[in-house]
Amino acid sequence: MDFKIMIAGEIASALDIAFGNAPLSADEIAGLLELPPDSAMGDYAFPCFKLARSLRKAPPMIAGELVKVINADFLSRVEAVGGYLNFFIDKALYASSVIGEVLDKGEKYGSSDMGAGKTICIDYSSINIAKRFHIGHLSTTALGNALYKIYSFLGYKCVGINHLGDWGTQFGKMIAAYKHWGSREMVEQGGVQALSDLYVKFHAEAEKDPSLDDEGRAWFKKIETGDEEAISIWQWFKDLTLKDANRVYDMLGVKFDSYAGESFYNDKMQPIIDEISRRYPGLDLPAFILPHGQLKKLTGFELTRGALGAFRRPVPASVEDVCRGARRVAVLEDITNHTNVGAIFRSAAALGIDAVLVTQACYDPLYRRAVRVSMGTVFQVPWARIGADSGATGTGSWAHDGIPLLHSLGFKTAALALSDNSISLDNPQLAAEEKLALVLGTEGDGLAAHTIANCDYTVRIPMAHQVDSLNVAAASAVAFWELRVR
Repeated sequence: MDFKIMIAGEIASALDIAFGNAPLSADEIAGLLELPPDSAMGDYAFPCFKLARSLRKAPPMIAGELVKVINADFLSRVEAVGGYLNFFIDKALYASSVIGEVLDKGEKYGSSDMGAGKTICIDYSSINIAKRFHIGHLSTTALGNALYKIYSFLGYKCVGINHLGDWGTQFGKMIAAYKHWGSREMVEQGGVQALSDLYVKFHAEAEKDPSLDDEGRAWFKKIETGDEEAISIWQWFKDLTLKDANRVYDMLGVKFDSYAGESFYNDKMQPIIDEISRRYPGLDLPAFILPHGQLKKLTGFELTRGALGAFRRPVPASVEDVCRGARRVAVLEDITNHTNVGAIFRSAAALGIDAVLVTQACYDPLYRRAVRVSMGTVFQVPWARIGADSGATGTGSWAHDGIPLLHSLGFKTAALALSDNSISLDNPQLAAEEKLALVLGTEGDGLAAHTIANCDYTVRIPMAHQVDSLNVAAASAVAFWELRVR
């Protein structure tokens, strides 16, 4: 039973009976329902203040009229207190319905299909090869496995990933240590602990003989280049570690769908390097390698700020693709601030925007600052470039083709701008539009005059204390919330 929806329906019906019309829909009423701070005030409370203007009555009077006509089996009582309606759920009926549902659904109680057709990748445990599973891995292993089970129960396709630490110079050192002081019999009997002991011995000996570090690097180079002996020993170490860790996983009931670790990407790097060489032939840039201490002194940061990875960009989507099935989209005209771009994407994901369209002069949503500020939602919200590239910002050139394209896809366009003919953001006509594209401009200059002139609406956000504008990221969040599909 969803009591919130049921109570909202009762209030909507009561408004029709008591006043002849319901100024708010059941969904809007559900959004206004509150949880009282004290159970003595009921299980849910509805503030009648939002109805005062449309019904032209004081909130206590509205509550008093509504309480007379609300009579539902699932409610033990309803009280009018000031301008609030307090609802008390019939606990016996609630307990009976829950128990009945549990008996009916059995192990499926609480499950759903909300995740049908969606995939969630969960990275957990992530042990290191040639090291024991230890207490530090326990929390991420337990949490990841719990999330895997929960999301699977909700209908999602889950992919459990144990991203192994199985690559790096340390494995060359492990092989060098094995060659100097180990044997197959010793490692087979001692397992991961024997490998760990060999690694400790290597570092102790390398303090006395630094040439051992060169030997370790040489063995890792052999792993990188696919030397048969080096790969065979490395794979053996990996198999021994997983065999040891699987004893713990079996005891905990933990499973994984993928054990692809750092080594998985070894053969993926050269094509990227080749592509960079193809795009920038003859590029000759100096590279400086410094110890960690010197980097920290130079930059002032514990972490370096250089490139940590190269990613292949997804194939650019078309406006038609990202707008298919969408009802609310945002258009970012020439926004030239990566922080604003990222913040808008984060608000779009949180507040129900189906897609984002960016003009050719708008900053790149996949730039690292935008990705970071968006908390990764630039990879979640579908987006595409729209309009022609004029080579300059502030011209509104995208609108020549872009706005007719949006119209052809069934969208009305609303420019967020301050002008004499703008309408308020809370105008019911805007919320009533089946498909709406919200057009946002850059800081300072705002939207181009050509864009505003060609949009169906010009919209302003009502503001107090003589404030005339908001940062575009803040304005986007307000607009997304107010005009969300309800």
